[in-house]
Amino acid sequence: MANQRNTKTVKTTAGKKDPVRAAEKFGIDISAIKDNLRRSPAERIRHHQIKLNAMIKSGQPIRKPSNKQMILELEAIKELMKGEK
Repeated sequence: MANQRNTKTVKTTAGKKDPVRAAEKFGIDISAIKDNLRRSPAERIRHHQIKLNAMIKSGQPIRKPSNKQMILELEAIKELMKGEK
């Protein structure tokens, strides 16, 4: 399905917003989200904790994502999970 792009959102030709494409356009790594969705909830937590511990140990600053980024990620996750059913 071809996409029509504008500056505010990404829509399919049917006029529906494509949350996965919108997240990609914003710079969100969809492949990382897909990889994470393949894990069980316990594995996701463990994986996140390992990365967080490494960041703390290295002294790397931990940044809070913007509200827009969080919303785009959640919309993309919701759309990706629909496709798995």
